[in-house]
Amino acid sequence: MLPIASGSICGVGSITSERGITTSRAQPANGSRRHAPPMPTRLATGTSREAIGRDAFVEQVWEWRDLYGGTIIDQFKRLGATLDYDDERFPMDERYAQAGPKVFGELYGRGRHYRATIPADRDPARRTAVNGMPSQPLTVMLDQVRATLQAEPVTRATLPPDLVRDWVAPDGHARLQVFPTGDGNDNQVIKRFRAAVATVTPAISGLPVATQAAASTVAGAFVQAGVIAFLLVSLLLFLVLRNVREVAFTLAPVVLSIFLTLATCVVIGQPINFANIIAFPLLFGVGVAFHIYFVMAWRGGATDLLQSSLARAVLFSALATGTAFGSLWLSHHPGTASMGKILMISLAWTLICALVFEPALLGPPLKAKEESEPAAA
Repeated sequence: MLPIASGSICGVGSITSERGITTSRAQPANGSRRHAPPMPTRLATGTSREAIGRDAFVEQVWEWRDLYGGTIIDQFKRLGATLDYDDERFPMDERYAQAGPKVFGELYGRGRHYRATIPADRDPARRTAVNGMPSQPLTVMLDQVRATLQAEPVTRATLPPDLVRDWVAPDGHARLQVFPTGDGNDNQVIKRFRAAVATVTPAISGLPVATQAAASTVAGAFVQAGVIAFLLVSLLLFLVLRNVREVAFTLAPVVLSIFLTLATCVVIGQPINFANIIAFPLLFGVGVAFHIYFVMAWRGGATDLLQSSLARAVLFSALATGTAFGSLWLSHHPGTASMGKILMISLAWTLICALVFEPALLGPPLKAKEESEPAAA
C-alpha cells in the first residue's frame, strides 16, 4: 500500500485503487468475477495484461476505475464513515505514483525494506499465488463490508450462541435484568431498589449490588481505620506529653471539627460516601498537627497565642494545604469534586478550632499558673 498524504482518506483510496489494480489478477480469462464488476473492453474478452502491454493495461485500469471506483466510496458513505472524501487519493495518480517509489527507496536505503525478485522460470502456480497476495487482505475487507450491507431480520434462532449463553442457562432458566425507577445516581434510590429486588430473590447481581457492597466495605474499612488511628495517635500523644489532660486538649478540637464538618454536610446536602470519606482521616492528621503546636507552646509558657508567629504559621500552612485540596473541588469527576469540597470544609473548621477554640480551651499558660500559685500562698 502506498503512503497517503496527511488529511487524506487513509485506506479508502488504497482500497478502491487496489481493487482496480488486482482486477486482472483475480479475474478469469472469460472476464467474469465473483466479487467485482468485470474489467471492460479488451481484458473482458479474455486478453491478458501481458498480451496488451503495460500502457494498454494502465489505460484499462483507469477505465475500470472511472466506471466502478466510486462504488466502495458510496458504500462507506452509507455506512456512515466520517472520512475526508474531498481528499481521496488513487495510487495511479501522478503525484501519488511518484511518492511511492521515493518513500520505498528511502526505506530501502535505511535497511527497512529488502528487494526480492521473482525469476521468470518460477513455477507459474507459485507466481500466480505471489501476485495474488496483495488482493487477499482486500478481499477480506470487502467481504466484511458486503456482510454489513446484507442485514437480515434478527430472531432468537439467529442469535450468536455466545450471546444466548449469557442470558439462558443450559437447563433453560433465563436471566432477568431489571432497572430502578428514579435517578440511578442517587444512593438512596439504589438502596431501595436493591432491597426491593432482594425480597423477591436473594440470588441477585449487577452494578447496584456491587456498588452497594463496595460502598459498605470501603466505609466500614475507613471507620475501622479511623478508630485504630485515633487510638494510636492518642497513645503517641501520651508518650510525648505524659499528661492525659493535655492529650485531651489536643484531641478535643479535632473531634469538634469533625462534628462541625458532618453538620455542615447535612446542612448543605452533601452526602458522605466511599468516594469522599477519605477526607476525614486527612482531617484528623492535619488537626492533630495544628493543635499540638499550640499545646506545646502553652506548656512552654507562651502568651497571646493568636498574636504569635505560631498562629501565623498555622494560618499560612492551612492556606497552602487548602490550595491543594481546593483544586480537587474543581474536578469534573463527581467523587473527586465531593472529596475536595469536604476537605475544604473540614480544613476551614480545623483552622477555626485551632485559632479560636484551642486558645480558649487552654486558658492561661501553664508556667504562669505555677508561678502565681506559690505567690498567692
